[in-house]
Amino acid sequence: MLSTVSFARKRGLLTKAALLLSSLGLSACLDNTVEQGNVVAPEGPDALPFTQSNLYPEGLEFDTNNGRFLVSSQTTGSVGQVRAEGYSSFATDERLISTVGLQIDELRNRLLAAVADPGYNTDRTSAATKNKLAALASFDNLGRTINYVDLGGLRPGVNHFANDVAVDREGNAYITDSFAPIIYKVDAVGAASVFLEDERLRAPPTSLG
Repeated sequence: MLSTVSFARKRGLLTKAALLLSSLGLSACLDNTVEQGNVVAPEGPDALPFTQSNLYPEGLEFDTNNGRFLVSSQTTGSVGQVRAEGYSSFATDERLISTVGLQIDELRNRLLAAVADPGYNTDRTSAATKNKLAALASFDNLGRTINYVDLGGLRPGVNHFANDVAVDREGNAYITDSFAPIIYKVDAVGAASVFLEDERLRAPPTSLG
Protein backbone atom coordinates (compact mmCIF):
# COMPACT_ATOMS: atom_id res chain seq x y z
CA MET A 1 0.00 0.00 0.00
CA LEU A 2 1.35 3.40 -1.00
CA SER A 3 0.56 6.57 0.89
CA THR A 4 0.56 9.64 -1.36
CA VAL A 5 0.39 12.89 0.56
CA SER A 6 0.50 16.52 -0.46
CA PHE A 7 1.28 19.11 2.21
CA ALA A 8 -0.24 22.49 1.43
CA ARG A 9 -0.33 25.77 3.30
CA LYS A 10 -3.78 27.30 3.86
CA ARG A 11 -3.14 30.75 5.29
CA GLY A 12 -6.71 31.59 6.31
CA LEU A 13 -7.20 28.39 8.25
CA LEU A 14 -3.79 28.72 9.86
CA THR A 15 -4.63 32.21 11.07
CA LYS A 16 -7.90 31.11 12.74
CA ALA A 17 -6.31 28.05 14.32
CA ALA A 18 -3.32 30.02 15.54
CA LEU A 19 -5.49 32.66 17.17
CA LEU A 20 -7.53 30.01 19.00
CA LEU A 21 -4.47 28.13 20.24
CA SER A 22 -2.76 31.34 21.23
CA SER A 23 -5.73 32.29 23.42
CA LEU A 24 -5.35 28.94 25.21
CA GLY A 25 -1.60 29.34 25.65
CA LEU A 26 -1.10 26.09 23.72
CA SER A 27 0.43 25.01 20.47
CA ALA A 28 -1.03 21.88 18.88
CA CYS A 29 -0.04 20.70 15.40
CA LEU A 30 0.74 24.29 14.39
CA ASP A 31 4.11 25.96 14.67
CA ASN A 32 3.77 29.20 12.76
CA THR A 33 4.61 32.41 14.61
CA VAL A 34 1.62 34.36 15.90
CA GLU A 35 2.21 38.10 15.89
CA GLN A 36 -0.64 40.53 16.63
CA GLY A 37 -3.24 38.13 15.25
CA ASN A 38 -1.34 37.26 12.08
CA VAL A 39 0.45 34.09 11.07
CA VAL A 40 3.92 34.44 9.63
CA ALA A 41 4.02 31.44 7.30
CA PRO A 42 7.45 29.89 6.65
CA GLU A 43 8.99 30.29 3.23
CA GLY A 44 8.66 27.24 1.02
CA PRO A 45 6.56 25.56 -1.65
CA ASP A 46 2.76 25.73 -1.52
CA ALA A 47 2.63 21.95 -1.94
CA LEU A 48 5.14 19.18 -1.29
CA PRO A 49 3.88 15.87 -2.68
CA PHE A 50 5.61 12.60 -1.82
CA THR A 51 4.92 8.88 -1.98
CA GLN A 52 5.92 6.39 0.73
CA SER A 53 5.03 2.75 1.05
CA ASN A 54 2.83 1.67 3.99
CA LEU A 55 2.98 4.96 5.87
CA TYR A 56 -0.57 5.59 7.18
CA PRO A 57 0.26 9.05 8.56
CA GLU A 58 -1.83 10.64 11.29
CA GLY A 59 0.28 13.47 12.76
CA LEU A 60 2.06 16.23 10.89
CA GLU A 61 4.33 19.06 12.03
CA PHE A 62 6.39 21.62 10.14
CA ASP A 63 9.83 22.01 11.68
CA THR A 64 10.61 25.66 11.04
CA ASN A 65 14.11 25.42 12.51
CA ASN A 66 15.16 22.70 10.09
CA GLY A 67 12.95 23.30 7.06
CA ARG A 68 11.20 19.91 7.04
CA PHE A 69 7.91 18.24 7.74
CA LEU A 70 7.77 15.54 10.41
CA VAL A 71 5.13 12.87 9.91
CA SER A 72 3.91 9.99 12.08
CA SER A 73 3.07 6.45 11.02
CA GLN A 74 0.51 4.05 12.47
CA THR A 75 1.98 1.13 10.52
CA THR A 76 5.76 1.41 10.87
CA GLY A 77 6.43 2.50 14.45
CA SER A 78 8.57 5.44 13.43
CA VAL A 79 8.56 9.14 12.67
CA GLY A 80 9.61 10.29 9.21
CA GLN A 81 10.81 13.55 7.75
CA VAL A 82 9.88 15.05 4.39
CA ARG A 83 11.98 17.54 2.47
CA ALA A 84 11.95 18.60 -1.15
CA GLU A 85 13.89 15.45 -2.06
CA GLY A 86 11.30 13.19 -0.45
CA TYR A 87 10.71 11.03 2.62
CA SER A 88 13.33 9.58 4.98
CA SER A 89 13.40 8.18 8.51
CA PHE A 90 13.74 10.63 11.40
CA ALA A 91 13.19 8.65 14.63
CA THR A 92 12.87 4.98 15.47
CA ASP A 93 12.51 3.20 18.81
CA GLU A 94 11.47 -0.39 19.48
CA ARG A 95 8.79 0.90 21.88
CA LEU A 96 7.05 2.83 19.10
CA ILE A 97 4.23 0.64 17.84
CA SER A 98 2.15 3.35 16.19
CA THR A 99 3.00 7.04 16.29
CA VAL A 100 -0.11 9.21 16.11
CA GLY A 101 -0.26 12.92 16.97
CA LEU A 102 2.93 14.99 16.83
CA GLN A 103 3.91 18.31 18.42
CA ILE A 104 7.15 20.27 18.14
CA ASP A 105 8.23 22.04 21.32
CA GLU A 106 10.35 24.74 19.71
CA LEU A 107 11.43 26.32 22.99
CA ARG A 108 13.10 23.05 24.01
CA ASN A 109 14.03 21.86 20.51
CA ARG A 110 12.22 18.53 20.81
CA LEU A 111 9.48 16.55 19.11
CA LEU A 112 6.64 15.02 21.14
CA ALA A 113 4.79 11.98 19.76
CA ALA A 114 1.68 10.23 21.04
CA VAL A 115 2.18 6.46 20.93
CA ALA A 116 -0.61 3.87 20.68
CA ASP A 117 -1.34 0.41 19.29
CA PRO A 118 -4.51 0.27 17.16
CA GLY A 119 -3.25 -2.95 15.60
CA TYR A 120 -2.08 -1.52 12.28
CA ASN A 121 1.61 -2.28 12.82
CA THR A 122 1.55 -6.03 12.24
CA ASP A 123 5.25 -6.38 13.11
CA ARG A 124 4.90 -4.94 16.62
CA THR A 125 1.29 -5.23 17.76
CA SER A 126 0.54 -7.80 20.47
CA ALA A 127 -2.29 -8.87 22.72
CA ALA A 128 -0.59 -7.07 25.59
CA THR A 129 -0.62 -3.68 23.85
CA LYS A 130 -3.37 -3.67 21.19
CA ASN A 131 -5.96 -1.06 22.18
CA LYS A 132 -4.25 -0.79 25.58
CA LEU A 133 -1.29 1.48 24.87
CA ALA A 134 -0.99 5.18 25.66
CA ALA A 135 2.48 6.71 25.86
CA LEU A 136 4.40 9.87 25.07
CA ALA A 137 7.77 9.75 23.35
CA SER A 138 10.09 12.73 22.93
CA PHE A 139 13.01 13.12 20.53
CA ASP A 140 15.80 15.61 20.08
CA ASN A 141 16.60 17.50 16.89
CA LEU A 142 18.49 14.50 15.48
CA GLY A 143 15.74 11.98 16.18
CA ARG A 144 17.34 10.49 19.27
CA THR A 145 14.93 9.39 22.02
CA ILE A 146 14.91 11.75 25.00
CA ASN A 147 12.16 10.08 26.98
CA TYR A 148 9.37 7.52 26.77
CA VAL A 149 6.56 7.90 29.31
CA ASP A 150 3.88 5.28 29.95
CA LEU A 151 0.46 6.89 30.39
CA GLY A 152 -1.91 3.93 30.33
CA GLY A 153 -0.37 2.69 33.58
CA LEU A 154 -2.02 5.63 35.33
CA ARG A 155 -5.36 3.90 34.71
CA PRO A 156 -4.64 0.17 34.28
CA GLY A 157 -7.22 -2.37 33.22
CA VAL A 158 -9.00 -0.23 30.61
CA ASN A 159 -8.44 0.39 26.92
CA HIS A 160 -6.21 3.24 25.79
CA PHE A 161 -5.32 5.07 22.58
CA ALA A 162 -3.03 8.10 22.90
CA ASN A 163 -4.14 10.29 20.03
CA ASP A 164 -2.90 13.88 20.08
CA VAL A 165 -0.62 16.15 22.05
CA ALA A 166 -0.27 19.86 22.81
CA VAL A 167 2.41 21.69 24.79
CA ASP A 168 2.35 24.88 26.85
CA ARG A 169 5.07 27.47 27.36
CA GLU A 170 6.38 25.72 30.48
CA GLY A 171 6.97 22.50 28.59
CA ASN A 172 3.99 20.61 29.98
CA ALA A 173 2.51 18.23 27.41
CA TYR A 174 -1.20 17.35 27.33
CA ILE A 175 -2.22 14.10 25.66
CA THR A 176 -5.71 12.94 24.71
CA ASP A 177 -6.88 9.33 25.01
CA SER A 178 -9.51 8.26 22.48
CA PHE A 179 -10.49 5.10 24.39
CA ALA A 180 -10.58 6.55 27.91
CA PRO A 181 -12.13 9.86 29.07
CA ILE A 182 -8.77 11.25 30.09
CA ILE A 183 -6.33 14.01 29.26
CA TYR A 184 -2.85 13.27 30.62
CA LYS A 185 -0.19 15.75 31.61
CA VAL A 186 3.55 15.13 31.31
CA ASP A 187 5.76 17.86 32.72
CA ALA A 188 9.05 19.04 31.21
CA VAL A 189 11.08 16.43 33.11
CA GLY A 190 8.78 13.52 32.20
CA ALA A 191 6.56 13.15 35.29
CA ALA A 192 3.10 11.94 34.21
CA SER A 193 -0.28 12.55 35.82
CA VAL A 194 -3.97 12.65 34.95
CA PHE A 195 -4.81 16.26 34.12
CA LEU A 196 -8.53 15.74 33.48
CA GLU A 197 -10.89 12.75 33.76
CA ASP A 198 -14.54 13.19 32.91
CA GLU A 199 -17.10 10.59 31.82
CA ARG A 200 -18.58 13.09 29.39
CA LEU A 201 -15.46 12.57 27.27
CA ARG A 202 -15.97 8.83 26.97
CA ALA A 203 -16.74 7.52 23.50
CA PRO A 204 -19.34 4.83 22.79
CA PRO A 205 -17.95 1.26 22.49
CA THR A 206 -15.92 0.65 19.30
CA SER A 207 -15.76 4.42 18.69
CA LEU A 208 -12.99 6.99 19.08
CA GLY A 209 -13.47 9.77 21.61
